[in-house]
Amino acid sequence: MSKTEAVLLATTILFASTTAGLALRLSHGPLPYATMHHASPPSKANWENRRKEMFTKQDKDASGTLTREEMRAGMEERIEKMFSKLDTDASGTITPEELEQGRKNLHQKMMEQRESRRQQSLSIVNG
Repeated sequence: MSKTEAVLLATTILFASTTAGLALRLSHGPLPYATMHHASPPSKANWENRRKEMFTKQDKDASGTLTREEMRAGMEERIEKMFSKLDTDASGTITPEELEQGRKNLHQKMMEQRESRRQQSLSIVNG
């Protein structure tokens, strides 16, 4: 099995073992609004700016369009980032234990972020 196939398999398992929002967090940074239940929705302008930034980052030749190769390169970058986070012993493979630990770590981080947002909301309300 190639490294790409292994990562795709690990990604599939990860999506099956946790919510899609958790899995996306591994490669996409902050969770989308839909997973932040008590935060205010981002403005339309913020979503538009984020979308444009993502597109521009992938548009390597600045043509204003994405080629299949540019899109593939962007996906491969995200796969590599996800694989590196899960392959904690840098062996080039992901064990079931590493995959499970990655899921647990991600869940813990999400819970800490949720609690932090809750505390921030309370401090604003309580002045």
